[in-house]
Amino acid sequence: MLKKIRQELLQAFAEENLPRTPFLRRSDDPSWLLVSDWPRLSRTVPELLSRPGWRWEVRDGLLWMDNLPEKPERHPQVQAAGETGCLLSLLRRHPRGTEEPVMIRRLLKLMDSPKQERERGMARVHGELAERLRLRQPLPDLLPWLELELFLQETER
Repeated sequence: MLKKIRQELLQAFAEENLPRTPFLRRSDDPSWLLVSDWPRLSRTVPELLSRPGWRWEVRDGLLWMDNLPEKPERHPQVQAAGETGCLLSLLRRHPRGTEEPVMIRRLLKLMDSPKQERERGMARVHGELAERLRLRQPLPDLLPWLELELFLQETER
């Protein structure tokens, strides 16, 4: 999903007459999906960001962007191995969760990461959610997002 959002932004960047292509990266800030140095190259914001669903902010010479699509449909047929599979199993056993955009962004960024980084991140998320269960706290509603990401990865192969 993040790959598609990134492709849309890169296409919007390419349509502008800039001295160079701005960088576009996953944001380290949990409130944003992506960050770019676009403002260092242009005084305007890409038109794409004015569409519904987009949220953005210019801060410290960087453009912080977010676009969390609506909750996706479930894809219960997908499977995963390793830490991603463990997290998938945990979420399937406890499917009713709370809406937590920060955790959704975190999951989307992890699924966009290289495999080793993704697995380490999934292990941390799995541990945090297991701790929530021990404390009888609600889990975030991550299952549809994780299943969709796994489904999209399967269809790309």
